[in-house]
Amino acid sequence: NKGAKVYQFLNTLKTIIPITIIGTIGKSKFPKAGTQGSSEMKNTYAIGINKKDGKIFYAEERYNPYSLSQVELKWKEVSEDMLLENLRKMDGATPLIKEMNAQNKLIEQQLKIQEKKAELQVEMDTIKKNMAIIEKELAKENAFIRSLEKVVNSCAVFPKTENKDDFNYAIQIVDEQPSFPGGQLLMYNYISENLIYPQEAKDQGISGKVYISFDVNEDGSISDTKVLKSVHPLLDEAAKNVVENMPNWEPGIDLGQKVKVYLTLPINFTLE
Repeated sequence: NKGAKVYQFLNTLKTIIPITIIGTIGKSKFPKAGTQGSSEMKNTYAIGINKKDGKIFYAEERYNPYSLSQVELKWKEVSEDMLLENLRKMDGATPLIKEMNAQNKLIEQQLKIQEKKAELQVEMDTIKKNMAIIEKELAKENAFIRSLEKVVNSCAVFPKTENKDDFNYAIQIVDEQPSFPGGQLLMYNYISENLIYPQEAKDQGISGKVYISFDVNEDGSISDTKVLKSVHPLLDEAAKNVVENMPNWEPGIDLGQKVKVYLTLPINFTLE
């Protein structure tokens, strides 16, 4: 029985000796005939154990090695409980039983590991499937948002904040925002140099921040200047004048075309 493990069980000595198999022949040495105890060797067994394709095969032949030169093992399929029961009948089989139990535990651990790997693989497949669904839904949402922006772009105004000295825009959604010629820094310089703080307001200790709204037209000119948030009529008028007299801006661009864009700009009046 290829792949089987064969043992010589010496009942008198209460021990089991593994036998090396060469081909289909296993050889074992015994005390010479006539030596003390040789007559007791009639309680010798040749046993074989083989596990194949999930099945257990067992062979057990009792014989006296002094009267027989060879034994042919006859195999039969048994359950694991039957195998252990047969081995327990033999004195000295405890080490073999322990070895088998250790092997069984190892096999059980390996099976549990394989089961866990299979469970993890199922979980990973589920996660990948869910991620694919989420990505698909996100792609739909992004496409919807892009199309919605195009609709809103032509009819709605939304606030947008740029963190630069409280320079706030309230603009339409466009591809490119209008810009003061030379950039924001030059715009601040322009306001600083051209803003007139009314003397009457200074004398009365009036200060604060006036918010001015205005349009940057397709040609960059400023129009429709209004006070959105008032502080005092004196400061409101001064803030409105400095914006109305600004040079033309670089106009806003959307879909490759110059468009009119609505902006707000805070003008700060601070007493020294």
